[in-house]
Amino acid sequence: MVWKESLQEAACTHSQSDPCPVILDCLRSAEPLCELRHNGKTPWQAAEENQVVVRIGLGSCGIAAGAKKTYNYFKSQLAKSGELKDRVVLKKTGCLGLCSHEVVVSVEKSDRVVFFKNVNIERASEILELYIQGDSLPEDGVLGIVRKDQEDGQKIGSLQAYLNSRVLLQNAGLIDPSSFDEYLASGGMAAFAGALKMQRRGEEGRMLSAILAAMSKSGDFCIEKERLVEFKERSGEKTVVLRALEQDTSSFTVRTILESDPYSAVEGLMVICVLLGASRGLVFLDPKFKNARVLLEDAVCQLQEAGLLGEEVLGSGFSLRIEVFPGLESAVCAEDGAVFAAVLGDRPKPGSSGKAQGGSLTCHLEDAVYAVRLGALWPGWSEHPFKGEIPETQVVSLLGRVENAGCIEVPLGTSLREIVYDYGGGVENRKVLKALQIGGASGGFLPARLIDTPLDQGLLQTLGIKRFGSILVLDQDCCIVDQTYYSLKEMSGHSCGLCIPCREGLFRLVEMLGSIKRAGQGPENLKRFQILSQLEKLAETIRDTSRCSHGSSAVTPLLTGLTYFKDEFRAHIFEERCPANQCKGLLKFKIDAELCTGCSICRERCPEDAIIGQSKFSHFIIEDRCTSCGICHEVCPFGAVSFS
Repeated sequence: MVWKESLQEAACTHSQSDPCPVILDCLRSAEPLCELRHNGKTPWQAAEENQVVVRIGLGSCGIAAGAKKTYNYFKSQLAKSGELKDRVVLKKTGCLGLCSHEVVVSVEKSDRVVFFKNVNIERASEILELYIQGDSLPEDGVLGIVRKDQEDGQKIGSLQAYLNSRVLLQNAGLIDPSSFDEYLASGGMAAFAGALKMQRRGEEGRMLSAILAAMSKSGDFCIEKERLVEFKERSGEKTVVLRALEQDTSSFTVRTILESDPYSAVEGLMVICVLLGASRGLVFLDPKFKNARVLLEDAVCQLQEAGLLGEEVLGSGFSLRIEVFPGLESAVCAEDGAVFAAVLGDRPKPGSSGKAQGGSLTCHLEDAVYAVRLGALWPGWSEHPFKGEIPETQVVSLLGRVENAGCIEVPLGTSLREIVYDYGGGVENRKVLKALQIGGASGGFLPARLIDTPLDQGLLQTLGIKRFGSILVLDQDCCIVDQTYYSLKEMSGHSCGLCIPCREGLFRLVEMLGSIKRAGQGPENLKRFQILSQLEKLAETIRDTSRCSHGSSAVTPLLTGLTYFKDEFRAHIFEERCPANQCKGLLKFKIDAELCTGCSICRERCPEDAIIGQSKFSHFIIEDRCTSCGICHEVCPFGAVSFS
């Protein structure tokens, strides 16, 4: 096809109301044909001379922090000023990933981008007056600066890693997630165009093999190659299910990707469907992701209007429909067999084997988006399928006692030390790092001495870590026994109840851990000495006999805790002492007679009548009655109640 001749017949505008007949040629051409693509800018290069671009993240974390109010303030102020209205462009984006600093606002001028943190209306007024109208930075609230004239300009103060090596999150905080035009201008739909052209030529298998070979970190869409081939060669209607579910209960990486770049998720599903010959794609979405669902459904509608979905896509003879399916709030749906059951309207059952069932196959969101990034490099005719290299990365939720909590993307092999101190800015309030819990409530503990361990799935598995969707930073004041107790309590609450080891075993473990978090009396105290061995044996039994991965992974915190922090468990059991002073049931409270004024607040609030004393005279705690609830310590206005 001669592109210029095609343009004479129908101008390429990428209009949703008037689908472009040469969109594939435009997307795949070295010199884009349409004006939109010519005007598409690389990240942090959208501002022209004397123009200012203000971006405000409206992801879930930003909205919770008040981003809508900040956005509306900027919008109203710009509308009032004719000069600013013509010069300043206000954009909505998804989450940049700097969750602990929300509301985050980036202001881009011709030479640099300045990031501001915790932007409320008052701070927004300062930014508008001092920096946008003038060129002076406010004294407080500057998170970092990206200078465009430096090769290493993707630096944002101590947070440079948040913007470096981004693959899956490359559009996060840059484009409007609801805008199809902005997605196209950023290079979107190029992978789908390449896949559809290869399908027309009957060479989709070659493109699929190349993508799979390059996805060493993700494997073959998390499915054995034999099953993949079997699925591709299967006749009849085939469905690819995109699992848009978090890896663990603490992770928010999937939510961040969907709310920042929903078109990449949909395009990834489209690419996989084309390469495997599936006519139906299904986004199996966590029902809690309400914002993401709206964005995904809108993206599907816009793609249909553009002629990229539906019957006979762009006259190719290939038909494809995409649906958004809100799944179930059940840990069971971590199993692929359960996902298929839920899609078919049946009760999800754990332990179903196989990732390809009948005419259905599942793939993970991260794999689909990674396929988009790789597929965009496919030239279609070259023996070397990819013109450049894309680093293997992992998106991680970094949270807990860390300065810069948020959603980060790091190259595989990055050490945990780099993640905590370079990406996260170090432990909060400069306290000492004690441990990392990797993988949410079902994640394992690693002590601080192993902080130089690289982020490598195989290596982490040898240390007892099964997944790493999130990393929880624990400082010196955290109690491993207490953290284990609450992790198992959460996992027990999510059990489907179909198998006894998970249903009864987890409940019993929670009960036993709760007992060592408080001081024993009489016969109960004698049982404490048997608990340590019972805990380990029961955890191993649950791990080995549970019907699905929920039960087998739920005991990971306990098993890794006993491996690396056994002394802390021993202190709780044999000494009835919490080294971190977090388990109130083991604390011994006393009243300092010199500091006590006899105000009687503690005596009146004590639920066990364990405090005696007359008004205006020092009070005392009766140890036999005290249950170590800690209320006296909390309510004393003079700091007279201490604990040990």
